[in-house]
Amino acid sequence: MARLTDPSAIDGKFAAPDEHAQLLVIGAGAAGTAAAIEAAKLGAGVVLIDENPVDPGLMGLDTPLF
Repeated sequence: MARLTDPSAIDGKFAAPDEHAQLLVIGAGAAGTAAAIEAAKLGAGVVLIDENPVDPGLMGLDTPLF
């Protein structure tokens, strides 16, 4: 089995993940947001990744649903 290495790390090892989640939702459109909210209501750990992130200071100014 081939071992993966991180070419940008000094020691060649990948860093350990910062957090673990039971559900990873990629895309914060209406369906992705609804899925993340429902899963969180059921107690699941959720990470929501948006492919077009908005600066937190601007959140709510140009995205009225959020």
